[in-house]
Amino acid sequence: NQSGISRNREKEETIFVALTEVVFHLGKGGRKRMQERKRKIEHWHVISLYLIVYDAITVNLAYLLALWFRFDCQFTRIPQNYLNAWMQFVPVYTIVCLIIFFSLKLYRSLWRFAGYSELLRVTVATIVTGILHALGIMTFFQPMPTSYYLFGMIIQFCLTIGIRFSYRFILLERSRRE
Repeated sequence: NQSGISRNREKEETIFVALTEVVFHLGKGGRKRMQERKRKIEHWHVISLYLIVYDAITVNLAYLLALWFRFDCQFTRIPQNYLNAWMQFVPVYTIVCLIIFFSLKLYRSLWRFAGYSELLRVTVATIVTGILHALGIMTFFQPMPTSYYLFGMIIQFCLTIGIRFSYRFILLERSRRE
């Protein structure tokens, strides 16, 4: 039974190493370095994985909230064609956002030192993804109310920057209390 548990741990470890290589682009020699540190998962890797999940949820939630605000905060007043267009665009937009966030290195930053450069990268990411969102949903699905695009970008920016700078704020507060 112990050997079965050991084999399961080895499988999980192999999967984690492969996932980490893909997510963090370890490149040549990266696998060897990763295997040298098999058991030691760095804190920033865990935080980055949480941020990926958080971003995948919030970039889409931002535009759903924009629709909700546009229709007086009453979900039942949102026309079905707008909800259908939003739901069909969610998978595409999620992938586009994550690719852009990766390319702008939003998952490689040390957020405990978040500053102007991170703020600038999140701003650029929000503007680029917002423009692509507007073009994509208008081209392939249907035009949405004008306020949807503007409020969606603003909410996305606030949610994206808020979690990253709140992490720095929490660490600063924790260190101040100690």
